[in-house]
Amino acid sequence: MRVRNEECFVLRTIPISESSFVVDLFTRNYGRNSLMAKGARRKKSAFRGAIRPFQLSQVSWSGKGDLPIMTSLVSKSAPTSIGGRQIYCSYYLNELMIRFLRQSAPYKELFDIYRESLDKLADPENEFHTLRVFEKNMLKYFGYELILDMEADEKNAVHPDGDYRYDFESGPVRVTHSSLDTIRGTTLVSIAEEKFDSNSTRKESRQFLRRAIEHYLEGRADRSREVFRQTIEVGR
Repeated sequence: MRVRNEECFVLRTIPISESSFVVDLFTRNYGRNSLMAKGARRKKSAFRGAIRPFQLSQVSWSGKGDLPIMTSLVSKSAPTSIGGRQIYCSYYLNELMIRFLRQSAPYKELFDIYRESLDKLADPENEFHTLRVFEKNMLKYFGYELILDMEADEKNAVHPDGDYRYDFESGPVRVTHSSLDTIRGTTLVSIAEEKFDSNSTRKESRQFLRRAIEHYLEGRADRSREVFRQTIEVGR
């Protein structure tokens, strides 16, 4: 198989020898792909300085099997302006992609959502909103759409003043007493409308969406969560 000039983002690199990397890519038409970048760790490598995360690039590769050979990687945009805490936020997006994306399955719409989210993260003011909206839309894209506006019995709308226990199989179930696992109706509505105005809503929506991601990853989100902890509690 030979692919040329495919749009991509680098998700991570894995050293496999003194001279080479395995490069994990998110591509527009082929989804997630792992490629062998032979000699990429050498000082005179053509890949030197080209394998950068968060930067739109074009990749070419050839070969069969689990590790085709990357033949070129060229940037399509200026070097990323992401810095500071936004670096950790962007790595968090990458960790989610690594865990949710299947190898060689196309995700064209998600590719554009990911690209737009990286652009928005360049502005520190967008941090919290961008991450929460990305988490919500990513779950929806993979078939795990959260029910946020209707109670589980589908008879009543979520009431902003109510307390709910969220059942990931059926949706919000109204309860009479709050506990550590309950979520306020106003927070569910805020997530649905993508408006996070109060500190309490921001904190609760962050915790709820993390819990949803961990649920659907079946406990495999440990590394993503650890990366996210390094953002100095984004949004506070």
